[in-house]
Amino acid sequence: MSSGPPRGYEFTQEQNALLGALAARMRGVGLFLAVVGLLNLLAAIFVIVAIYRAKLPPNYVDAVLAKVSEAARTDVGAQLSKLPPDNHLWGMAIGSAVNGLLYLLIGVWTRNASASFTSIVETKGSDIGHLMGGLASLNQMYRLIYTLIVIGLLLLFATVGLFIYSQSVR
Repeated sequence: MSSGPPRGYEFTQEQNALLGALAARMRGVGLFLAVVGLLNLLAAIFVIVAIYRAKLPPNYVDAVLAKVSEAARTDVGAQLSKLPPDNHLWGMAIGSAVNGLLYLLIGVWTRNASASFTSIVETKGSDIGHLMGGLASLNQMYRLIYTLIVIGLLLLFATVGLFIYSQSVR
């Protein structure tokens, strides 16, 4: 019958070329999304810093402004007066942080799937295991996206329902 352990499935050269091209594109997209995620997280940090900078004690701000030139004093005063209310800034910070986390997760999972697909091309005898690893990373990513879509639709339906209800009780 069988003389040794069964050999794992091996994709053809054409299939490996397709998987290699897919992996390269996924690696680039994953990197881009991870960078966008990190930039969003950085923006959230800057917004939080702006919130707390606006909460400096007035005597500290006055002391700092007294030490700078008149032009700088006018410029800083104008910038401080243009800051939106803190509740708007907190909304921006939270939104940016959530977006950053989502982009970062999707980018990392895309890069993990890319690494698994690259391993299919570079190794022999374990293509199915690497394929399943890549599909598991994609499954995590799409589970998150699916969950967010369901939550978003539920919130949309709840909002529409509340709007219709509020209009009908008038």
